[in-house]
Amino acid sequence: MRAAFRFAGARLGPITVVVLAAAAILSICNWGLLQTGAEGLESGSTTIRNLTFLFAGLIGLPLAIWRSLVSERQADTAQRQAEIAQQDLLNERYQRGAAMLGSEVLPIRLGGIYALESLAKEHSKQYHVTIMQLLCAYARHARSTSESDPTPAPSQSDKLGDDVQAILTAVASRQDNHVTDERTRGFRPNFSGATLPGLTLWSGNLSNSIFSDSILTNARLIGINLSNSSMSDADLSNSLLWSANLSHATFWDANLTGAMLSGANISGARFSIDGHSSAIGLTQKQLDEARADPDHPPYLEGVVDTQTGELMEWQGEPLEEIP
Repeated sequence: MRAAFRFAGARLGPITVVVLAAAAILSICNWGLLQTGAEGLESGSTTIRNLTFLFAGLIGLPLAIWRSLVSERQADTAQRQAEIAQQDLLNERYQRGAAMLGSEVLPIRLGGIYALESLAKEHSKQYHVTIMQLLCAYARHARSTSESDPTPAPSQSDKLGDDVQAILTAVASRQDNHVTDERTRGFRPNFSGATLPGLTLWSGNLSNSIFSDSILTNARLIGINLSNSSMSDADLSNSLLWSANLSHATFWDANLTGAMLSGANISGARFSIDGHSSAIGLTQKQLDEARADPDHPPYLEGVVDTQTGELMEWQGEPLEEIP
């Protein structure tokens, strides 16, 4: 469009001059014909007046076209400037939120998390994956209260920080379209090696996430969607996974001692790799409290009941009977 404006501007002036010159020559050559009107010959003044109107029209038309082109170009320029200004504001919001994460003051860090979460939701196409990467990286490297405080109170030992809890809550709030966009771009929420004791989530979407080598002791992940997630080598001891969606998740070498799986969906979940690297601490009783699609039972080859020493087998309730 801008190239068309430049072309029109460069050509419109010379074309106007040529048209006026041609009209003048034709007028002179055909002066007698121009004086002939409906009632015979017109006066010279009348003919000149008519020619003046003609020349005015020939001049005014190109000017009108040019003004229209200039107005469109100005509108296009204004729109581009507005878009640049809007983008600058969004970038400033992101940078300010990211900077707040580095604060030593907890309320400021929380403010940064909430600001980034809001930006990711309002402009998900542009910022969702970038902000998820940033928040996950923060959670992976954050320390529990007992690690950050050299003299914690007994009740604070191994307590999950409020900032990390806020991050997991924010990530769990992502919608299906966000998950689809993540997969298209090859991104998975990565919490591998994170220290997340006592993490509490009552609902939400953490599907396709990575929790390998993470510490999730005493976690309460009730009704949470963890389908297709990697839990290999994770410590899930004494965690509550009631009614959680664990379908097609992997639990190789995961510690499930005391984990409660009541009502959990373990369709297609893998608790070993071809009979090796089996989940630790799992019992038949725990397993029987879960549910699974009869056509996609959990993979239990080589998994041994910690209490009886016997090989475990799927005999729990079918998925469709979950109330």
